[in-house]
Amino acid sequence: MTEGYDEKEYCQLAFEEAFNLCSNPEDAFRQVAMFMGFAVYDEENVFPIEDHYLEILENELSDAICADLQSTRAWVLSRAWQIHKEEDEEVIRSIHRAWEEFNERCIG
Repeated sequence: MTEGYDEKEYCQLAFEEAFNLCSNPEDAFRQVAMFMGFAVYDEENVFPIEDHYLEILENELSDAICADLQSTRAWVLSRAWQIHKEEDEEVIRSIHRAWEEFNERCIG
């Protein structure tokens, strides 16, 4: 293990570096979608994410979106893309922030 980092930090850095090796952010977000359990149907409605994210985010986090796993995942991934694109945030951090927003609104 790298000196100066605890195990949690080391793992986080490893994921960040792995996503940074992707040829473009779209590829990184497709891998995240796989980790989130996206089905082919989900992918077809979200990717290419640049073409779909604004349409998905058009709908605020309603109770219906909060209650539907498929809609939740699409919203979180789209919001993470927006954060990554507009604020130049790391992929992992943008996903974390999108989940935080979801949790604040939907979980309380």
